[in-house]
Amino acid sequence: MTCDIGVIAPDLKLMEMFQQLRKETALEFELRKGLFEEAVNEARDLVARGAQILISRGETTLRIRSAVSVPVVDIPITVHDIIPLIDQARAHSDHIAVIGFGEIVNAARVAAPILSVELSLFQLHSAKEIPMVVDEICRQGFTVVVGNPYSVSLAESFGIKGFPLRTPKSVLLTTLDEAAKLVDMARRENEWQLRQQVFIDSTGEGVLVLDDQGRLLQSNQLVHLDPAVESELFVADGATRRLKPGELLDALRRSEQWCGVIHTHNAGSEYLCRSHPVARGGVNFGAVVLLEPARHQDRQQRRSISEKGLVAQHHFEDIVHGGEAMRALIARARQYAAVDSTVLIMGECGTGKELIAQSLHNASRRRQGPFVAVNCSALPENLIESELFGHEEGAFTGATKGGRKGLFEMANTGTIFLDEIGEMPMPMQVKLLRVLEERQVMRLGSERLTPVDVRVICATNRNLPKMAEDGLFRQDLYFRINVLRLTLPPLRERGRCLDALIRHYSREIGYRLGGPPPELNPDGLEAMHGYAYPGNVREMKSILERIMVECRGREVTGTDIRNNLEHPVVCIPPMERSPGSHSPLQEETMRLIRRTLDECGGNRAETARRLGISTTTLWRRLRDRD
Repeated sequence: MTCDIGVIAPDLKLMEMFQQLRKETALEFELRKGLFEEAVNEARDLVARGAQILISRGETTLRIRSAVSVPVVDIPITVHDIIPLIDQARAHSDHIAVIGFGEIVNAARVAAPILSVELSLFQLHSAKEIPMVVDEICRQGFTVVVGNPYSVSLAESFGIKGFPLRTPKSVLLTTLDEAAKLVDMARRENEWQLRQQVFIDSTGEGVLVLDDQGRLLQSNQLVHLDPAVESELFVADGATRRLKPGELLDALRRSEQWCGVIHTHNAGSEYLCRSHPVARGGVNFGAVVLLEPARHQDRQQRRSISEKGLVAQHHFEDIVHGGEAMRALIARARQYAAVDSTVLIMGECGTGKELIAQSLHNASRRRQGPFVAVNCSALPENLIESELFGHEEGAFTGATKGGRKGLFEMANTGTIFLDEIGEMPMPMQVKLLRVLEERQVMRLGSERLTPVDVRVICATNRNLPKMAEDGLFRQDLYFRINVLRLTLPPLRERGRCLDALIRHYSREIGYRLGGPPPELNPDGLEAMHGYAYPGNVREMKSILERIMVECRGREVTGTDIRNNLEHPVVCIPPMERSPGSHSPLQEETMRLIRRTLDECGGNRAETARRLGISTTTLWRRLRDRD
């Protein structure tokens, strides 16, 4: 075993100076002599014996750096080292040659005007050039040479007076001190990494540390014990491993949290995956990913939950969308899934509120727990308390023998979805608020509080802020559930989403009906776009299914669509694009639009609502007519 610091002296004089320093100081270092390739071999041997830092000078330093992985500190060559040599040399001749690699020649170039002397500079680029350059110096008749010790020694063998480079003792001491500091820094870094590795190995979870490009920087023993995890998540990228394209990599690049389940198909194991971004000041440094093995009891619990039907079927990947607004909403919902805060989902009927709620549950850490959906408007007012909070035996006439768990208890460790929360009776709102605040329920007929660990997601198609303002919904409950809010746009405002939804549900319904879906011609597609869909996606699916049954085996036209709409009188047919030609149908359409616009006092939003079309379609009709 050698010292932490290894010194490789390119010449004998430098080696002697280091030997003297070792006697005069308490500094410890391994000393070797070597020049060029010989120095490289010595460096490799020192590193193999445990050296953490190496020291050398000039061209030898450069060669060693290219051959070993540890830091190599260079003994600097400055103009202050060259000036005394040139000053001594010109006492013998004004015709002075300087030979050496870059540092020596550059220092001499700076020294020349300071000393008011002309120098002939011979720069070396490789050790092989030294004999040829020395021959050239002899051929040109130089009698004095300044430069690196090896070249000067060779020139002296031809009778030329030589002044070899000498490094002051103070510079060597400074270099050794710098190397000692680097060793101390490396030791502290190694200790920190060791403590960090021990910590992540003892977490009980798999840990992956990633940079901002998804490259694997560090992992722990749990990951190493299951190689299938790395093969499932990563691809080889040279000497490193990089995340495969997918949701986890996308979230990492956006510096967002992500939750999901990783299945190792070959090994048959399953991990709950949570990714936490590492960022500061808007700069993305990567992420720390935690992998929790799904335990046997977790799988048993999931089986029990599945048998009871308390399972969320949908995931964010199931949501069909084609526009930026929905993409941004889903991205925000993914962020909300990573925390346990209460979510309020607002939107018209049929916009997919439960689809979002189920996706939130399946992307959260509670995905292994139950998902209990409650339609607050469907529960009888006299039974809603016992349904939500449970009851003891004999609590009321007809109470279940032995008592019964409420929906909150059934949702323990999972998610409860309170749909149509705006329809909940006022007296019940007070009790719900207490449960949300205290996370405890009291069964009807009991005096004992039961703690519940649930994530609450609420949904409504009502204007809750206005209801709270008008006293129709408790303000304190509204403020309690309005922590994280998602507002789903109606179908008429989703733009490009409509085409994607039509394609998706046409295929789905066609498959269910046992035949290929009929094609919509441009007029049919225009008619679909021209309708406002008061029932949103739910209504659109019904329209598509009705059309597919009636138009099986042929192309679907705009007339087919309009004949199957719920409110055909307010369905605006497509306008012809040719200017100057207006059919009676078009004239009648425009009269309907103008009349409705006048009735609404010029309010285009209200006009579009009454006509059952989007404001964009109304604007286009008016523009085309004008």
